[in-house]
Amino acid sequence: FLTKVLIIKPRNYFFFFLFSYNTYAQQNNIWCFGDSAGIDFNASLPSTFNSSIKGRGSCTSIADSTGNLLFYAYTRATLFGKTTLVFNYTHQLMDNGDSIVGEGWYNELTIIPDPVNPKRFYMISVGVLDLALQQGFYYRILDMSYNGGLGKVVSKNNQLLNNFMVDCIGAIKHGNGRDWWVVCRKGDFYIGGPAHNEYTFYLTTPTGVSVPITKSVGSLTSYNLANLIFSPTGNKMIYTNPRGLLELYDFDRCTGDLTLDQTISPENTPYHFYWSSAFSPDESKLYVQTVSYPDTTYLIQFDLNAANIAASADTIFTQPLATATGGDVRLAPDGKIYVSNAYYDGFNFAFPYSDTTYNMYNSYLGVVNYPDSMGADCDFQPYSFYLGGNRTYYGLPNNPNYGLGALAGSACDTLTGIVPTPSLPTKEGELNLYFDAGWQKLFVNGHHIKGSSCLLQVFDVSGKLVYSNQNKITPPYYTHDVNCQSLSKGMYLVSLQTDKEKLQGRFVK
Repeated sequence: FLTKVLIIKPRNYFFFFLFSYNTYAQQNNIWCFGDSAGIDFNASLPSTFNSSIKGRGSCTSIADSTGNLLFYAYTRATLFGKTTLVFNYTHQLMDNGDSIVGEGWYNELTIIPDPVNPKRFYMISVGVLDLALQQGFYYRILDMSYNGGLGKVVSKNNQLLNNFMVDCIGAIKHGNGRDWWVVCRKGDFYIGGPAHNEYTFYLTTPTGVSVPITKSVGSLTSYNLANLIFSPTGNKMIYTNPRGLLELYDFDRCTGDLTLDQTISPENTPYHFYWSSAFSPDESKLYVQTVSYPDTTYLIQFDLNAANIAASADTIFTQPLATATGGDVRLAPDGKIYVSNAYYDGFNFAFPYSDTTYNMYNSYLGVVNYPDSMGADCDFQPYSFYLGGNRTYYGLPNNPNYGLGALAGSACDTLTGIVPTPSLPTKEGELNLYFDAGWQKLFVNGHHIKGSSCLLQVFDVSGKLVYSNQNKITPPYYTHDVNCQSLSKGMYLVSLQTDKEKLQGRFVK
């Protein structure tokens, strides 16, 4: 059973009552992906709609507690540049929803709610290996109380790590059922470079994003394309990469501790180009989509209760690589697993598709109807879910389990019973600066800002004023982009002065 937490706040105490369902389970009920594709899981039979996405891979979406779409995002890489775009529920670009770091990979993006503010969300991503120095770990803050509920990106491109990353990011609720763990993995600039096995965990709490926890565990690898997925309860995590590595981990939702359970398949396993994976609802089965070059793609089921998991591998479906490549497998709100494929014409992995390229490979998803069942009983139906005239590529939404509740009976289940209202300290203002060499832009983000108006100024090292902007602000956030194309290389001083405080920082072009 899932858990609903009802909070009543008389004076200074929270009272929590447990029910048999979760208010937030519906937040994953809307999927936006591929070429204009959208699925609505609110009814007993999923329906389709048109979204504004036109991306081959990374995408994420979130609905409110009743299943109504709030916003969605995707990353794209085109001849016109690389970026992440955010759209509101009317499928229009969100206010300040452009010029967001993104590289057009496959698993670089996810959304988590603010632990205490139902109108506020964190959109988190990794930059993998961009020559414009977009690599690292980033977060943005979106607030749906702006623009009549259409929302606004109130803080963007806050960089917390600046090393090369692996194309994978996952999120799972803390054992207290309120806060969120986000995990990413260190990578390198090129395949064959220094190998890493370092995972970094951030905990998002009512006071913001915490200091990271790092741990080196599992196999060393230099491959920067991968897939990372948590089980529905969050106690297990799978890591796969296209070099044949498939590892099962145990995860402690209270402490953030990650331990290796077993390596199901070591790296450089012949013919196993693992692309994506998904747990069955009862966590007894694992589904992996893989490619065996040069000729075949597979959907494989593993029995996670088997004495030898690797030996339990059962091929559920095969198809010629000359028709479609392996894509994502995702557990959906209806308890089924959906499978995407990108159409391959035998010569090109086409992106974008031409206006005339419509076929069963890119116009349908496959469906595992009974994913807890063994072998053929899982009833996989390839190309059985029609996308209503829209098309799919590799990616499906990288949405976490929003409905996961507290880890009942655990040492960290601190939000059950009656506890005092947390007294959050008043924080000093913070100024976060990030210069993007590709866009030649400086992203200025103020957090915990006080006041109603501000003056932003940029000075060179000689003290000469090179940029100035005066504007009204809506505390506690301030965000602004500065075009730096006309600035010479060197160090610059940034001053943000409100009617209450003055913050300063430096950046280098």
